[in-house]
Amino acid sequence: MKRICHIVDVGARTPLGLDATTSAAAVRAGIVRIEAHETLVDSTGEPLRAAVDGRLDDTLMGWERMAALLSAPLQHTLRSVPPHRPDAPLALMLALPEHRPGFGAAEEQRLHQYLGSIAPAQHPFGIHTVGHGHAAGLLGLHRAVELIGERHFEVALVLGVDSYLDADTLRWLGEGRRIKTRETRSSFFPGEAAGCVAVVSDTALRTLRLPSLATIQGTGVAREPSASEDPATDPVNLGRGLSAAIEKAAASLLGNGQSTDRVLCDLNGERMRSEEWGMVALRSHRALTQAGDFEAPAGQWGDIGAASGPLLVALAVAGWQRGYHRGSTTLLFAGSDAGLRAAVVLERPS
Repeated sequence: MKRICHIVDVGARTPLGLDATTSAAAVRAGIVRIEAHETLVDSTGEPLRAAVDGRLDDTLMGWERMAALLSAPLQHTLRSVPPHRPDAPLALMLALPEHRPGFGAAEEQRLHQYLGSIAPAQHPFGIHTVGHGHAAGLLGLHRAVELIGERHFEVALVLGVDSYLDADTLRWLGEGRRIKTRETRSSFFPGEAAGCVAVVSDTALRTLRLPSLATIQGTGVAREPSASEDPATDPVNLGRGLSAAIEKAAASLLGNGQSTDRVLCDLNGERMRSEEWGMVALRSHRALTQAGDFEAPAGQWGDIGAASGPLLVALAVAGWQRGYHRGSTTLLFAGSDAGLRAAVVLERPS
């Protein structure tokens, strides 16, 4: 019998707010935090336009900046969700950027060490790096559901963090013409953020007496066969991987002749991703109440990379908590440069 998994807490830190509630409210209000950076410039020599956490020291870069971003969301969730048993390790699904100039295996290891240093003494983290890139956070939810279903854990945390604020990373993006400037079209505004989601079993929900913010109805993960290491050189993307992920996540809905009420995603303005979604909307229209209709907050808080999954969850939960989303289901999807595609269907708690 399939075990029911619940979202019981969401922590966040974004350019729009220092927690999930204020960040979601800012997105709902249409606030945009994309601004000219005081010191960094783009490939044209103009001030870099990016969505930056204004409370962080400008001298912090790379993995150290990511460490500063993730602390508050993680600590928020740790305070809200006690371990299921006094001696239970905490399963931590860690979503990180894809390896790139400015972030590689060495920086990933430093983040692991940092997380180990801030873990509660009585409950060390069992850290699983579940994937890299935009889709990694939703892959983390997929893996958390699997581990809870297999009874390895009753409680799992999914933590995603990313920041493009690193000299080598920005230079690499600029050379690929992926940063939005007055001379680029298929490009995005760099952002930075962190989010943490707590997932528990139905048993843990009752034992710990926690409120359910959402139920995970389905998850799906697939690979886009046309993806390559360099997105700019990808052949025609027909959206086969993303379609497969969405159809897996929405399988129970489709089986009952239903569709999702709302779509939240990581589309960031890059043409290849928008064209992919156009193909998916045609192929997977049965899963969508209004095919092609979606919400993409990257235009407000920038492209937030590996933090996308947990923060899309935060927006879905806020819609139900604040009453502005009346529907019962929300589809989340995200896609990484190297081809990972992931989707999750959340259901409003009864």
